[in-house]
Amino acid sequence: MKDSIFNSLMGRVSKGDLSAIIPVYEEYYKKLQIVAIRILKNKAAAEDAASQAIIDLIEDAKNGKVNKIKYVSGYLCTRCKNIALKIKERNKIFVGFDETDEINTPDLIESIIGNADLTQAIVDLKDIEKEIGLLFYVYGYKIREVAMELNMPEGTVKWHISNIKKNISKNFT
Repeated sequence: MKDSIFNSLMGRVSKGDLSAIIPVYEEYYKKLQIVAIRILKNKAAAEDAASQAIIDLIEDAKNGKVNKIKYVSGYLCTRCKNIALKIKERNKIFVGFDETDEINTPDLIESIIGNADLTQAIVDLKDIEKEIGLLFYVYGYKIREVAMELNMPEGTVKWHISNIKKNISKNFT
């Protein structure tokens, strides 16, 4: 979703048109779940974090706190990540996650994506490629931003992104 479209939708939400949040929800909710599950390792808690990120976005829009956001995907994923970290810390101190509720990440990714082959292709990536893929495809970072975050040359990031595409696409040809 283009930043301008997102900001236009948030303007409608600020005026009370809650139907404007639907395209935002449809585009980003699954991404937010994936971000949260990587932190929480618990499907129900990840759904809570993703939902809370959307709810907070609505409240901020109503209060005029959402103005001209750039890099919408990164903004929402960072917001969800922070909520997930708070949930994790709160549950660690008070309740702790029930071991029976814990789901390994590949199973959860498959349940969100709905494709076992794609899930396996993601699981089979090298750790650095998973991290780059997460930053680039899920968080919406630009190549330059990924390079800065991981302290590596932009050319190396581009090479890894190329490998990610190649390794995932070979499972579907």
